[in-house]
Amino acid sequence: MKIFHVGDTHWSNKRLDDKIQSAARLTDHAHSIAPDLIIHAGDLFDAPIRMEEPGALASMRWMSEMRNIAPIILVRGNPSHDRDSVELTRFVKGDNDLVLSKSRTSLVFGSRSRTLARICHSL
Repeated sequence: MKIFHVGDTHWSNKRLDDKIQSAARLTDHAHSIAPDLIIHAGDLFDAPIRMEEPGALASMRWMSEMRNIAPIILVRGNPSHDRDSVELTRFVKGDNDLVLSKSRTSLVFGSRSRTLARICHSL
């Protein structure tokens, strides 16, 4: 199983052009390796953000592109960064599943809660 790991993207309105270019390189690389799973390991945003802000819109477009490549597990980052902003992922469209962690330390699959480390170890 191939896992594409990314984290600390810190989407915001600051230096947005640089972030969009970096995200495009990540998307191209993900396409080239064709992963079975994408894990975003926290801090999707740099600070709480609203949907109408350019940084939020760009991040949702990027996550939608990534979701067309493989299923995504999105782990919540630091509360000072992501807070409830990760709820914006409901606007992420794509061909594959997107699983949002309920906390920074565990993911819920059905009725079982498992740590990210145990999930990756079991793969």
